[in-house]
Amino acid sequence: MTGALRAAWLDEATNKGSVSMDVCPHVRYRIDRDDRIAEVNDAWPKFATENEGDGLEPSRILSRSIWDFLADDTTIQLYKSMIRQSREGGLPVRFRFRCDSPDRRRLLAMEITSNLEGDVMFTVRSAVEQSRPYVSLLGHADLHSGGFLVMCAWCKHIPLSTDRWVEAEEAVDALGLFSGSPLPALTHGICPSCFNALEQLLQDRELAAAGTVTCGALKVT
Repeated sequence: MTGALRAAWLDEATNKGSVSMDVCPHVRYRIDRDDRIAEVNDAWPKFATENEGDGLEPSRILSRSIWDFLADDTTIQLYKSMIRQSREGGLPVRFRFRCDSPDRRRLLAMEITSNLEGDVMFTVRSAVEQSRPYVSLLGHADLHSGGFLVMCAWCKHIPLSTDRWVEAEEAVDALGLFSGSPLPALTHGICPSCFNALEQLLQDRELAAAGTVTCGALKVT
């Protein structure tokens, strides 16, 4: 799944507590030289259906601008830079990012490649997945009524202070966010650590091609 479209769709599905990369481990889509969605692979429809991707059926997204699916200015600029780097440099841009659900931590691998016509292909694969106790904060968005809480769209960490971003479980304990009380709705941004990592990736084409930059690394147990 996605560069920019990944952010819009996976964040929506995650907030519904329904993301499943097991269904389609390799999801791909292509944008044309004008950044319009030109193609999705055969895995896309099943993936969207299984994960409640309302409004993201192929018939409703093809020929639309990829930028219709993002609202956060920083994330838009990062993805525009990645796309430009792939088109101009001819090398792939690779990195890993988190896409969690209430009872699973997931690390996904993104690859962005381009061709001579200026088309750009996004491919997302499952890298690491871990089970965890259910986190109500990451559950259905329509059950949240206690204001808003920022979560990093890339590593899924939540800020306790300006320079301290933590896993959802730790944030729940530290902020007293329990299922018996109104929970805040999640809104997405980017933490300083992920911003710095992605800025470094954009400044080093060899690093970008290597795929070693990880937003929200998981400890393998």
